[in-house]
Formats: sequence, C-alpha cells, structure tokens
Amino acid sequence: MLLKEVCEFRNGKAHEQYVDPDGQYILVTSKFISSDGKLYRRTNQQMTPLFRGDICMVMSDVPNGKALAKCFLVDEDNKYTLNQRIGSFTVDNRFDKKYFYYLMNRNKYFLSFNDGNGQTNLRKDDILKFTFDYIPIEDQHSIVQKLDKLKEIIEKRQHELQTFDELIKARFVEMFGDPVINSKGLETTNFESVVKLQRGFDLPVQSRNEEGNVPVIGSNGIVGFHDTAKVIGAGVVTGRSGTIGNVYYTASDYWPLNTSLFSVDLHNNNAIYLSWLLRLFDLSRFADGTGVPTLNRNNVHNKQIIDVPIELQSKFADFVQEVDKSKVVVQKALDEAQILFDSLMQQYFG
Repeated sequence: MLLKEVCEFRNGKAHEQYVDPDGQYILVTSKFISSDGKLYRRTNQQMTPLFRGDICMVMSDVPNGKALAKCFLVDEDNKYTLNQRIGSFTVDNRFDKKYFYYLMNRNKYFLSFNDGNGQTNLRKDDILKFTFDYIPIEDQHSIVQKLDKLKEIIEKRQHELQTFDELIKARFVEMFGDPVINSKGLETTNFESVVKLQRGFDLPVQSRNEEGNVPVIGSNGIVGFHDTAKVIGAGVVTGRSGTIGNVYYTASDYWPLNTSLFSVDLHNNNAIYLSWLLRLFDLSRFADGTGVPTLNRNNVHNKQIIDVPIELQSKFADFVQEVDKSKVVVQKALDEAQILFDSLMQQYFG
C-alpha cells in the first residue's frame, strides 16, 4: 500500500510572523525531539496554529541529526504548531494511530535522502512514496497492545534506575552538602589536589578489537571494547569535548578516548566517591569554546573543591555499592524487556 493513499501529510512552516496573542499553542521544533522520538522539551514561544495532525515527523537533520525521521505522537491535551523542520501526518480510519506511529518510526527508508548539499532532508513527495503491507485494524490494535505494554515496562524500569540515582544524590548531599556552593562549609582544597585529570587517547573504531573486554570510554560513557587497556583502574572519566558534565566510574582497567578527561591521579581518594563528587560539582560550568563545547582541564584544576576524609568517602561508597546491587537487577530486567520489544518490532515491521 502507498502511504499517500492512507494519510494526509503537511509540512510545518516558518512561524516567526505567526504570533498567537492568547498563548494557546505550543511551538514544536526539531531540537526538542530526542533520538528515541520523544518530545522532551517545549519552548515558551507561542504561535498561531497552522494545522494539527496526529503524528509528527522530524524532516531535517539540523540542529539535531539524531532525531531525523523520528516520529512523535501529538499530546491530545495540548495544541501544537510546527516549524518548518517538522511534518505532520493525519491518518484515516483504516489505521490505529499508535500502530502508524510504530510503523513510521521503524522504517529506515526515510534516512536515505540527501539534498546534495551535505544535509539530509525529507521531502513530502519522497515520504508519500513509501510503501508497506497493510494489515486489518483489529490486528493493528493487538500489536499496539503488546508493544505498549512492553514500552510501559521499559519506562517503569528506566524510572526505577533514575530513582536509585536520585537516592544516591540525596545521600551525598546529606553527608557532604552541595559541592558547588559548599553548603556545609567543609574544608576545601585545589581540585587538582583531589583528582588530577588528563586528556584521553585516540582509538579509531577500525583499530578496536571488539572481542576484547576492556571498556572504551568516551564523553558519553562506554562506546565499545578493546583487547588492550591504556589506564589501570579504578578511575573516573568525564567528557572533554561534545558532552560535558557526565561522569563515569570504572572499577576495571580501561581505555579513555581523546573526547574525554580521565583521572590520572586519584591522590588515594575513593573513585566511587569522586565520580559522584565530580558529577554534582557540575563540570559543564567550566566548558568554553564556540560551536562544540570543550572542557579544558586547566580551567578546572585551579578551582576550589571540598576536601573530605577518606573514611567518609568510603562510607558513602559502601552505600553506593549497596544501591548498585539493586540497580543491576533492574537493569537486567530493563535489558530483557528492551530485547523483547526490539524483537517484536522486527517481527511486525521488518
């Protein structure tokens, strides 16, 4: 079946000239769509509604390439208007809207178009040429029920993991206060005296032996594996370029990439404690540079940071390890649910 036979599709528009004086409509732009197709942020700009649709799709890879061709469902409790990088589908009564959403999010057909200028864009005519096998709406309802149930389980497990992290954060603040403002008035010292950071090492993907068990850690955490370690664990790693502020702890030997800064010297401090200290110290405050943010270790090393006795560090680390045991159980359940969800998506949509 041809897509244009079952739906109406409209492109968004440039909205600067369309101001809604009553502030009733939420402007949606591509930068507010996450890589998993969720609307995770809303702008305060209020615009005149040009149209409303049921399912929306990101049409351009600027400024968020990871969201290109991702779909999201319109929240029926709100009224939206879309900028020119978002398109909208309105499906007829032969479709369960949620089934259509899953179908469109699954297909890689939409990622194959390029405007010739190095920027990937989707055009209305190309989108409407998409073909698929139609199934009766009763079967669509059944598939949606199964997928929605798994989605619910996945989101519940993700929320549980977030709750564990919030628990650890609350324990840290209870014991040591907010390290940014030193709310408990603890003794302070130079950052470099607590942990010394160093830039990581280049390791192209084609040079890695993925059969190894040494984690390769970049600014976004573990991005692969290798058979050779560059640094002896335990240690902490944070982003140097691109993603700034995330901090990762590793108990094992590892390879920190050149997009990261790693702990070349822990000064006999507890690495688990340090990973949370640096996380809550908010290293993103010290990033600079235009375009891609960069964290220069020299901008951090001379800062003052709380100086906590090793005994208290160890007490906090013991608490974290106990919580992590529960996180492992939840993470396993999350992984199993995700594997099943992906398997069903493959089965239903190819």
